[in-house]
Parts: sequence; C-alpha cells; structure tokens
Amino acid sequence: MILDAYTRVSNAQAVTASDTVSTSSYDMGDVTPKRRLAGEPMALFVVPTVAAAGDSGTSADAFVISLIQSPNADLSAYTTILSSTRTAAALAAGTLVEIPVPFDFPTARYLGAHYDLGATDTITVTAWLAPRSAAQAFLAYAKGYAV
Repeated sequence: MILDAYTRVSNAQAVTASDTVSTSSYDMGDVTPKRRLAGEPMALFVVPTVAAAGDSGTSADAFVISLIQSPNADLSAYTTILSSTRTAAALAAGTLVEIPVPFDFPTARYLGAHYDLGATDTITVTAWLAPRSAAQAFLAYAKGYAV
C-alpha cells in the first residue's frame, strides 16, 4: 500500500488533550489535482504508533476515534460521520482501526479525524484515507512503518 501526504490526516500525532482533531484535513474541493472519493469504497484508517495509555491505570479506558467532515480546512465546526470506540488494551502500537466512509458522505469539503480521550489519556496515531481493500494488505513494523 502506498500512502501519500495528501491522504494522511495525522502523522505520528501525539494526542494528549481530551478533545482533538487531526493536524491535517483531506480537501475534496481542491481542483489541482481533483480529490474526490469515488469508485471503490473508502475508509479512514488509524494506527497507534505509540500505544494508548489510560488515566485510570486500567486497560478499559475508552478511546473514541471519529471520521469527521467540516466546511473549514482546520476542521472547526465539524460534524461526526462515524465513530469507533476502543479500549486502551485494544489500541496497542501497530493495530489498525478502520472507519468506513459511507457512500452518502461526505457532504462537506474537508474530511479528518477526531480523537476523544479521557482527561489524562494519551495516544500517538497516524491516520489516512484509503480504499477499504487496503486493510487486507496492511502490515505494521516495529518502527511504526506501514506498508
């Protein structure tokens, strides 16, 4: 699987605040090159590059990862499309979280990710948009490289 910078919305992003959006957004309105989601079913893929750590000291802390859309490039005024809730134990480094992009979305220009953690929870993630079929070929390496 080949990833390019245009499809990546988080690049080893350290998430330490309880309510954080991805550092980048995917612009579907850019005309050069035209970026749109068409043809093959797409998904937001999120991979922890540093395992999740919960504030209660247990592995049961909840982490909510969401696919969001916004009319703004900085992802302000976003709406949630779909979410996935995982425990800290389920978010070890190198695990893959897949959130499908529904066919009737997006309806706003920018796509991104939203991370909702507990007050002192932490995680470091890399996230990107890609065809859903790419999940079958995903491999995580010890250094956090994805192929």
